[in-house]
Amino acid sequence: MKKLILLAMALGLLVNGCDSGSSGKHESFYQSSDGNLWSTQKERDDWERSHAKPPATMYDRKAYAENFEHEMLMKGYDYHVSVQGKENTILVIKYILIGRPFVTQFMNNSKMISALKSLGFKKVILSTQYEGCYSYNQWEVIL
Repeated sequence: MKKLILLAMALGLLVNGCDSGSSGKHESFYQSSDGNLWSTQKERDDWERSHAKPPATMYDRKAYAENFEHEMLMKGYDYHVSVQGKENTILVIKYILIGRPFVTQFMNNSKMISALKSLGFKKVILSTQYEGCYSYNQWEVIL
């Protein structure tokens, strides 16, 4: 039924979520965040609540940092990724080649920024600092 409604909307047979036929019947549809259509707002809200993800924990953020570091190492990048703060809300990325172009690309990567926000990160520190290194650059990105 939902696929038929979507097809009808795409073909212009439904306008503004209402049946545009001459039957006089007026039917509204409510769209959930994943694109499903529901006949009542209550159905949609109930479905959204039942499928909501629990909030990310400090352990989820720690696991994300570990996985991200591993992915970068597998791609040949020598990233050192860790978390800081009481609730692990600060992501620290150390990479010797971090510079202004890297920071600019990072800040404009909306997919990455939204993923970090959804995990509960509040700040990202991008740094070239390594142990025994006396000169380094560091940028802080507030999410």
